[in-house]
Amino acid sequence: MKNTLPQTYLLSVIMLLTLFANIAFAQTDANKVLHLLKGYEWKLDSEKFLNSVQQLNLTTDADLALSDIASDTSLLNVHRFRAIQALSLFNNERVANFLENYMHANPQDYHVRRAFAALAKGFSKFQPDRIQNMATKMLNNPNGHIRMQAAKALKNLKSKSAQARYERYLKDEKEDWVLNAMKK
Repeated sequence: MKNTLPQTYLLSVIMLLTLFANIAFAQTDANKVLHLLKGYEWKLDSEKFLNSVQQLNLTTDADLALSDIASDTSLLNVHRFRAIQALSLFNNERVANFLENYMHANPQDYHVRRAFAALAKGFSKFQPDRIQNMATKMLNNPNGHIRMQAAKALKNLKSKSAQARYERYLKDEKEDWVLNAMKK
């Protein structure tokens, strides 16, 4: 019985060390998904990406992991932007809200363009009014690339009001290079 107490302490220490080792090497869902966004010639293949995500056995939804990656300023922008692009595959309200909030929280042109592209791609079919409202607001942006992207989103919507707003934009646009690019 004398050895019971030291053995108990030793066992406790071993269990704690094992626990800490597991925690230290555990992969978070975001890290698992981040692995899918890496590669020199990465391209979003919808079917392949969704199948790969399904095989990861995530503890949360993939869109949450992608949102975490997109929001993580410690990561390279290339991975953050790929996560935003991949979010277009998940057309739920949580993703739409995230992308809209992301645009407001990151007003730099390159963030806005990528988030809006994902929003338009993922939600034009399911929530065309949302895309039309967002695109209409973006037509007043000082950046010609953002106005052009918003106009193209309106052009791709099927509603008469979106088409009318697109035509009005073409008449109102002042920069020739934007109009020329829109005609291509």
